[in-house]
Amino acid sequence: MLHLNDRMSGAGTYAEAAEAAEEVLHSEHGLLERLRCFFEAAAEQATADEDVEGWHLADRFTEAASSLGDLAADLTDAAEELRALGPPTSRPSRAHTASRQHLHQRRHEPPCPGPPQQDPTPSLANQESRVHAPHTHHP
Repeated sequence: MLHLNDRMSGAGTYAEAAEAAEEVLHSEHGLLERLRCFFEAAAEQATADEDVEGWHLADRFTEAASSLGDLAADLTDAAEELRALGPPTSRPSRAHTASRQHLHQRRHEPPCPGPPQQDPTPSLANQESRVHAPHTHHP
């Protein structure tokens, strides 16, 4: 997914952006369709023991699958529409990017995160194993 985000963000033409969009929006092999199938499978798994709580969870998974199906249907022609926009006159400016971030803030949506940052500090488990490791003395 991060690769697709990078491809969309770095697209120099609408055609390049459309190619990235197609990987998400393709009706049979796109990411949205794969996610829809994932949530359908999750709904089946949640009902495996026929537990009431599992059925409630299955309903939520089924609703997610349905929402993704609706979203995919709404965006069926979006990649082609993007391609039809033609070549952009220039790459988006920093001001344009800042205005998009402002739009996300107005909608109370966080902007899409970048790649996860690796924590430079060792994990607590690693620290504890070093503290409690037996000290061996080699003559």
